Amino acid sequence: DLDDAVSSRHAILTLRPDGSLVLRDIGSSNGTMVNGKEIAIMVDIPIASGDEITLGHWTRIILRADKY
Repeated sequence: DLDDAVSSRHAILTLRPDGSLVLRDIGSSNGTMVNGKEIAIMVDIPIASGDEITLGHWTRIILRADKY
């Protein structure tokens, strides 16, 4: 089943030129969390290997990487 709380345009994950990753909630209806804490809309949040991103009610992405 699809998580109906995930917006069709929910968040953006960006790889920066220095190799770091940032996550931005782009105005989703139900918010975005990183490691259990809700993030502000339209603010870049640094993320790293081991961080857990939650979208909607139950969609979770765990970032696992040695390098980006």
